[in-house]
Order: sequence, then structure tokens, then C-alpha cells
Amino acid sequence: MYADNLLVGKGLKLIFISQILSVISNFMAEGLLSGLVDVASVIVAMVGLYTAAPAHPKFRAAFRLNIALCILGVIVAVLAVFQKAGVSLGQTTLLLAVAILVVALGVWSVYLICTAAGEILTVNGYATLADKGVTVWKIFLVTSAAMIVFMLLAMVPFMLVIAGILVIGTAVATLVGGILYMIFLYNAYHALLYGR
Repeated sequence: MYADNLLVGKGLKLIFISQILSVISNFMAEGLLSGLVDVASVIVAMVGLYTAAPAHPKFRAAFRLNIALCILGVIVAVLAVFQKAGVSLGQTTLLLAVAILVVALGVWSVYLICTAAGEILTVNGYATLADKGVTVWKIFLVTSAAMIVFMLLAMVPFMLVIAGILVIGTAVATLVGGILYMIFLYNAYHALLYGR
């Protein structure tokens, strides 16, 4: 059991670091450096999931899911480039469908990570911290569902303004969810690695 705690703790620490890199990338101006930081974030997250995978099947599932998300991310980038070249309704619809799939799989990944970490934390006597993981993935679920609805509303011309206004509140809730996710990861890896 102790070896599993170390694996999960190290994995969660790397996932936490990847979240910090992702935040840094989002605040940088778009360019080569921002892209490199974003790629580093993805690689660190994948290494973290790979590290924790032997300890729990949900971490293995999250690792595979994140491989699929990487592939879908490349598809979204390619579709976005083609869309800028010349917009057709088919390309826009395909881009929207893939973007919605990415959001849904992202929520599933957060769910798998939080529940796997929560189960291990509960076994080790950290049930209160495990409950915070449940709160985090539920916030991600609600904000992501709202974001998908707004993405669909944006496709209707006269709803674009309404969707734009409503998305601001959802973006704030998503930011809060992201901060809570980082706090959960930080506390979880500290509990498993250092016993506090």
C-alpha cells in the first residue's frame, strides 16, 4: 500500500505541475514559447498519469483518455487552420463536434483522476480531502455542460450575443473550478507523499 501511495503522490504532483504550466501558457502571448510550454504541460501530465497508473485502474483509464485528447487536440488545430483558410458549414460543424468531444472527454479525465485519488485518499484516512475531489469534478461537469450549450447557441446567429454574455459567468466558474482542482491536487499529493 505504501508503494501505491508514493506512485499516486508522485503522479498527482506531476499533474499539479502540468496544471501550473498550462496556466502559464494561457497567460503568455501566442507564439512558439507559449506552444512549447503547452506541450510541456501535456507531457508532464502524461508522465504523471503514467506514474500513477499502476496504483489504480482509473489512472490507467485517464492515461489512455489523455492520449485520445492529445490526438483530438491535433485534429482541432488542423481543422481550425483549414477553417481560417475558408469557412464552410461542414468544416464549422465538424470543428464544433470535435471541440464538444474534447470538452466532454476533459471532464471525464478530471472525474477519473479525482475519483481514483479520492479512493486512495479515503483508504489512507483522508476522507474529507477525498470529498473535495468529488466537489471539483462536479464543478467541472456543470461548467463544461454550460460551455457546450453556449457553443451550440453560438451557432445560431441571433443567439450569439446572448451566448457571449452568458459565457462570461461560466468562464469565471470554470476558473474557480480550475483553482479548486489545483488545490485538490496539491493537497492530495502532499497527503500521500508527506502525510499532511
